[in-house]
Amino acid sequence: MAEGDLYSPSDFNESSINGMKVRVRFAPSPTGFLHIGGARTALFNWLYARHTAGTFILRVEDTDVARNTQEAVEVILNGLRWLGLDWDEGPLVGSSRCDDQTPQRGVPTSKGAHGPYFQSQRSGIYQRRVQELKDKGLAYDHEGAVKFKMTRELVVIPDLIVGDVTRELTDRERLDPDFVIVRSDGQPVFHLVNVIDDLEMAITHVVRGEDHLSNTAKHIALFRAFGVEPPKYAHIPLILNPDGTKMSKRDQGASLTYYLEEGYAPEAVVNYLCLLGWSPKDNREVVPVQEVVQMFDLPQVLRHNARFDMDKLHWMNGEYVRLMSNERFYELAIPALKRAGFDTSKFPSAYVKAALDTCKGKKRLFSELADYGGFYFVEEVIYDTEAAAKDFTSENRCLIGELLEGNSEATGSEGRRARASDAPGLHRQDCRAKSVSSARSARQGTGAGAARTGAGSNQMKTIYRTQNLQ
Repeated sequence: MAEGDLYSPSDFNESSINGMKVRVRFAPSPTGFLHIGGARTALFNWLYARHTAGTFILRVEDTDVARNTQEAVEVILNGLRWLGLDWDEGPLVGSSRCDDQTPQRGVPTSKGAHGPYFQSQRSGIYQRRVQELKDKGLAYDHEGAVKFKMTRELVVIPDLIVGDVTRELTDRERLDPDFVIVRSDGQPVFHLVNVIDDLEMAITHVVRGEDHLSNTAKHIALFRAFGVEPPKYAHIPLILNPDGTKMSKRDQGASLTYYLEEGYAPEAVVNYLCLLGWSPKDNREVVPVQEVVQMFDLPQVLRHNARFDMDKLHWMNGEYVRLMSNERFYELAIPALKRAGFDTSKFPSAYVKAALDTCKGKKRLFSELADYGGFYFVEEVIYDTEAAAKDFTSENRCLIGELLEGNSEATGSEGRRARASDAPGLHRQDCRAKSVSSARSARQGTGAGAARTGAGSNQMKTIYRTQNLQ
């Protein structure tokens, strides 16, 4: 499989668990950003679906009208796409104001046979199911709200990761274990819509954070009230800060957008998230997602909470950058440079690639490329005089001149023509013979020159190859 390719269920042989087609879902609430913990939950669901040749469903829980926006939905969709987590059913665009197609263009806005995939579009389904509970005598009106008659028996929660968990009633629940499923304003609560959607969408496995374990007894009771057995549950450990505190939205790295903006490779982020609660049997750390899919299984997920180590992710990203193909490096480097204000489209493709080749393996984050190699893509380099005095040696000046002359010929620039003598303090007689020979070779597309100059962070950069600049 080529680098960056996505998976389809046909890539794997196992098609069901005990004869049951696996269907899992990721059901985020669009309230502003995609939390890194939510991204890890989506990843574990996706891994299990791909491992079992099952179905991965994206469902948007957007019933909180005051907080949910179309932009927030787009953040989730784009975040999952950036990670490479393709979904088999769910919305294709961030709007919940249309059903299956936009009325203007007839363009599909979702895919799958179990929609709508926005909860805000499913109110009719919820009303029908609430009436079903009332007809069975399992729900009743109370002070304008609707309450569910909770079982008085102990509920045992079978969990594929945690094991069997017995949920005992609290003191308050012993007095009145019933709970509201529809508020007095007519809005159904999370417990009800979550269960109804899982039931209607035929979800077989619910893979979610351990913080939802306390809700599960109510969910199991609701499933049984509807006359069906609940899906299999797998509650994955939480992601904590290095100091053991819960990672909140204000903590560094809590938002997936942070990693895109800071120049992390998505495959490195995916690899690291896999290791937050799971590990291969051989204890490797750099494991391509293709291999993780083949090995991943829910019973292997670790029980203890995972602490997020930014330094380890930084190192891992450097490994991915170092080992990735040149084409993949260009694919990620050029947008990173554009975000930093460097327009590489003004330069010949061969020149851009040759310049980027000198940067590969030098920095761990793509956001650092602008500081390291941005000088390749500006008309005038501003350098530190102290650094120049140290590094603009006679030999280096020659090499700078060769690059300037070679690039001038390659770009065919009009007006001010770069010359060897443009290099600070460079005298033509210092390197006339060497420069003429190397520059001629570079213009013919066969030579390899090198130059050292200063840019960003007051550091000196080195270019090892300027071949094929025409």
